[in-house]
Amino acid sequence: DNARCLSPRLQPAGNGSGLMDLNVQIGSEAKRNSAESVAKQPARTVVFEHVDGCQVCMGLYSHFRMPNGRLGHFFDKGSGMHDEMDVPPINPPSQPMALGDLLQTGLPLPEVLTMMVAPDTCYPQLLFRPVPPTPALPEKHILPVSDPQDFSRKSFNQLKTIPLRLTLEAGKQDKITEEIVFRSSEEFALKRTVFAPRAKEADSREFQDGAAVVKTAVDELWKTVSKKDRVLFSVKQVLKKFPQGLTLSNALSKMMDTIVKYFVLIDGVYAYICVMGEGAIAAEEYENLLSKCDIMDEGSEKVTYEQCMEIFNSTMLWKKDKKGERGDSKAADGGVDKAAEKQTKKKKGKKRKEKDSDMRALSRTSFLEVLLQLAIAKYNNNDRFKKIRCQDPVSAVEQLMEQNLKMYLPVALAQARDPFRETRLYTKEMANLLKTHQRRLFVIFRLYTRPKAGQDRLPYMLCDEWVRMLRDMHLLVPKERQPKFLEGVTEEEAKLCFVQSRMLVIDADDRLRVNGITFVDFLEALGRLSDISSIVTEDELRELRYANVMVYMLECENNASKQHIEGPSGRPHPTRRRSAHINTPKTRPLHEKMKMMLDATFRFAWVHLEPGKLSFTDSRLSSKLEKLNKEMEAEDADQMSTQTRILGALLGRHLEGDANGANQAP
Repeated sequence: DNARCLSPRLQPAGNGSGLMDLNVQIGSEAKRNSAESVAKQPARTVVFEHVDGCQVCMGLYSHFRMPNGRLGHFFDKGSGMHDEMDVPPINPPSQPMALGDLLQTGLPLPEVLTMMVAPDTCYPQLLFRPVPPTPALPEKHILPVSDPQDFSRKSFNQLKTIPLRLTLEAGKQDKITEEIVFRSSEEFALKRTVFAPRAKEADSREFQDGAAVVKTAVDELWKTVSKKDRVLFSVKQVLKKFPQGLTLSNALSKMMDTIVKYFVLIDGVYAYICVMGEGAIAAEEYENLLSKCDIMDEGSEKVTYEQCMEIFNSTMLWKKDKKGERGDSKAADGGVDKAAEKQTKKKKGKKRKEKDSDMRALSRTSFLEVLLQLAIAKYNNNDRFKKIRCQDPVSAVEQLMEQNLKMYLPVALAQARDPFRETRLYTKEMANLLKTHQRRLFVIFRLYTRPKAGQDRLPYMLCDEWVRMLRDMHLLVPKERQPKFLEGVTEEEAKLCFVQSRMLVIDADDRLRVNGITFVDFLEALGRLSDISSIVTEDELRELRYANVMVYMLECENNASKQHIEGPSGRPHPTRRRSAHINTPKTRPLHEKMKMMLDATFRFAWVHLEPGKLSFTDSRLSSKLEKLNKEMEAEDADQMSTQTRILGALLGRHLEGDANGANQAP
């Protein structure tokens, strides 16, 4: 009986025609009786009998076997897109007053579950759902297929396999120099990072040194240097000795183009000689430059030690004269006065104990003037080197740059500084890392840029302060404490990082800006230092089983005399990597090395500020640095108020003196 009740029944409708309305009922007798009223509703699905031999239904209607054994077809009349339903208004729930009103505190009642599970008998349960038709195929193939002439449905899924072919072509290509230009999106992003102040502090008003700032700086230099009588006299002598058809203006113009070409080298050499000495190019630093770059030649008549020192002294005397002209005609013609000669002999061969005054140190403008005179003396007027003697002053300047400065000084001085900034420094990871530690690094920067008594605080860090900071943080270890198996960063490499981090300055006479670095330059110097350092990785620390990077570095310093040492795990310490040098390809991202170096810096800073106190934590270091920063701000305020009172007293005396003088006047 259950089988009979569950079997589908056909209920004929209409006037006895072949088209019959179909109502399918599946379920018990009770449900069938409750659905009798539904049969009176107009049916959507109808069935009609298949006639043998009919060809119309082929490919159009499917055949179904009826309970009476005959074949039939089902047809759905269809309806609108959505059936209209009466939706009664729903009263919103009451405002919850307790936590239980928001959460379900128990299981629903069995009647509710039964109501949810039981099928709704108000509507017929249809067994047939028509399959939606597929969209029509396009008239042509858009993608490359195996058979373009086949438009069947399968052909659209059979894409053509195209083999890849790699072609290598060898040919000569000229060197192309392109100026690094940031896209608007990159520049917009950099303005929201820790590097943002650089666009306001740099003379280029950008995040990198471009060709425009180089041209402007050389123009400012050349306005002064090209008017010097000694430079004009030397160039005229060369043009007179080697007539090449060049006029004085053409020669000076070509010499200026040469200076533009080598300006990065000139600026780097000037700063490098300053930082390797006492902070300025005085007589002693000038002598070191002559000997290191092989400029002097004792066997000649024009580039002996005395002649080279004469060029230096004459430039200093010229600078000291207020009118800009020398009164001694003998010195202008190539001689040297007795005062300068006496001072040179007094300083020759002796180490200077005190720093020379500004009048005895070369600025970048006077340094360029000295280089031009040395180039003409060595490669134009030197009759001893006839094979390498140049016929014009332009070639002499190029020879001095290539054969003396670039050959004997570090190669990094002649390299552009922007590629490192774009590829290694200006990255999202570096910006996020420096932003996290910006406050700590700024306080450390202020701690080591403390001015001397009676001077205002300097916003620039000088090289000696940079070196002192590195030594306190154990980032620069003395040579006797450097491990033989690791070969740490040398003092010369650290100073090169300092020099390369500076932005080009147009005002050549502003020695503080030319030789100092700002806070953003300080961050770049730390990045360059970490880039050439062989810093241990986090994985190596875990393998060696060291607590932190500071313990690892102290263990290396304490065993500096050993050829190799092992960590607590028994694994040997890593040696210095090949990439940990200047001008070598790098294998690790800069932010990974910078992260480890900053960790060591902060730990050593805590030990340096609080020796023998509590163990290091980030919060304790931040609190200590903030306390020191407040103390420095208070000292600055006191110093500013003291200077204000002094200036006020001096101004009052001046005004009082003017008033007394006016009263005594007739």
